[in-house]
Amino acid sequence: AVAVHESMQPAGAKPNPAHRIEHTELICLRGGSLEFEHDGRRERAEAGDILFVAKGTFHGVRNVGAGPAAYFVVAIGGDVNE
Repeated sequence: AVAVHESMQPAGAKPNPAHRIEHTELICLRGGSLEFEHDGRRERAEAGDILFVAKGTFHGVRNVGAGPAAYFVVAIGGDVNE
């Protein structure tokens, strides 16, 4: 199963809390800057970057730019259709 959704975090907005997923995700950053926290590490992503989130990974993203961060998520397998 595959699902896709769009998301946008305004600058300065409180992000969703970090969470664990039971599927795999590709987070495709269309605009802005995100901090990607996963398994105790932090990385910065810019427009055009793609983040890979493996099934079972504890992760979160936070807007660290001056403007909105726009991205879409491709969720694959696992609990996608539940």
